[in-house]
Amino acid sequence: MRALKVGPRYLRFLFRLGEVLRQTMGEWKAPLSLRVRRDLRAGLEEFAARDKRTLGNLGEVLLEWSFQQLQVVGSTERLLKYKIRPPVRHAKQK
Repeated sequence: MRALKVGPRYLRFLFRLGEVLRQTMGEWKAPLSLRVRRDLRAGLEEFAARDKRTLGNLGEVLLEWSFQQLQVVGSTERLLKYKIRPPVRHAKQK
């Protein structure tokens, strides 16, 4: 049997590849497909770009957060009753 001659660059490559595979293989995610209005998709894409995220990543974050809220209140009817108030802007005093 012959010994395999491997240089340090190849070993570094294998080490980095192992790190990437460990990170990728950490958690399996299932695909999900949704139909949304065109204007909603455009708005989500714009916001994702401003936040330096992909549309899929933004969707995942929003879906996880909204599902947590739904679990707390117990139903979509109760969830939709609550609204986030816009911030109150106070007039600057001179």
